[in-house]
Amino acid sequence: MQESNSRKNGARGKCLTRKTRINLDNYQQKRIKANTICRRKKKEWIQRRIKEINETNRKRDTRKFYKDVRNLSNLPTATTLVCRDKDGNILSDKKKILERWKNYFKQLLNPEAKRIISIKAHEDPINNLELEERTYEEINEIIKKTSNPTKLQVLMKCYRNL
Repeated sequence: MQESNSRKNGARGKCLTRKTRINLDNYQQKRIKANTICRRKKKEWIQRRIKEINETNRKRDTRKFYKDVRNLSNLPTATTLVCRDKDGNILSDKKKILERWKNYFKQLLNPEAKRIISIKAHEDPINNLELEERTYEEINEIIKKTSNPTKLQVLMKCYRNL
């Protein structure tokens, strides 16, 4: 594996110094070969670890068994790139995802664009209530009934700013 990586790195250096099609093809082939070797070695390592964990379980060493299982299961996993469009459909194509993010940030950061926020009104009787206006005296009575003085100060500032 180390030989393959060193050959790949040498081909990369050669490709960077003199970028020709032959050097680029040579680098890509060596990179593919090195990645294949790394994946194979990783699978072999995981299989060895699973055998060791099974052996630990057979020996009834419970603490070490669960510790090893936890360590093995916390291996990094490949994440899939998906996104939803405006209609809620899932996008998996990289170009479509990038276009969606571009449109999202353009809409978000454009100060001139009018944002329409639709709020669906529930048919609860609470949403249909009309609130009556309070007088200054009524509000003062409500504020006096609050027990926390910080609430009182906040309410007074809010009322003054109206």
